[in-house]
Amino acid sequence: MTVTEFQDKYPKKEEKIEAAKALSDAEIDEIIESCGNIQRKIFL
Repeated sequence: MTVTEFQDKYPKKEEKIEAAKALSDAEIDEIIESCGNIQRKIFL
C-alpha cells in the first residue's frame, strides 16, 4: 500500500490512527518506501 492509497482508504484522522495501529512492520516499511525523499526523512 502506498501513502496515497492509505490516505484514500482512511480519509479521517481518527481512521488513520486506528489503521496505523493495526499495520505490521512490513506494511509500515512499504508505506514509508512509497514516500518521496522529504517525507521519508520525517519517518526515519
